[in-house]
Amino acid sequence: GTITVEKWKNCIQHVQNNTEQKKWDLDNVIEIHVEPLIINVGEDSSTSEWDDESE
Repeated sequence: GTITVEKWKNCIQHVQNNTEQKKWDLDNVIEIHVEPLIINVGEDSSTSEWDDESE
């Protein structure tokens, strides 16, 4: 079938009214329930100058 201007507007409006709000709601839930993961790049945490001095 042909996609008319009116059908296209309805599709855009549907996404704006429904899908985008659900995405934001889900994003907020994920942020609340997922703990941050911090990855330190560089030296291994098990090695340090302190360990070297104590040997």
